[in-house]
Amino acid sequence: KMCCDGYMSCYEKQRWARYNEKRKNAPGKERKPIAKHSPKRAKEEREYSRKAKDFKLANPDCAARLKGCNGVTSDVHHMKGRDGDLLLDQHYWIPVCRNCHNWIGANGKKAIILGLSVSRLETNEAAA
Repeated sequence: KMCCDGYMSCYEKQRWARYNEKRKNAPGKERKPIAKHSPKRAKEEREYSRKAKDFKLANPDCAARLKGCNGVTSDVHHMKGRDGDLLLDQHYWIPVCRNCHNWIGANGKKAIILGLSVSRLETNEAAA
């Protein structure tokens, strides 16, 4: 006899549920949460926090100066993104205020035209 979903019988579903419940509550089976970052990336994030703080202190004025800008650096914008080695590559960092950073994030194509972002599709040869 099949249940309403047509996949397995009610009896099989009940057996499977009991099996999973026993596995879940077995001693020594405490589940650990999945890490947000790998150990390597966590180390890079800590290094980035230190470098970004120094970068913002060294560059107190917003470089974007868009409409609604308050002029004071609060963020570091990664012109080419934060993937891989780009997180720590200061060549692509610019100091921006929160308002300008929000605008850059919402208007990617216009930001590229204004020179506030770099296309992630662009290869190193094209950038040179």
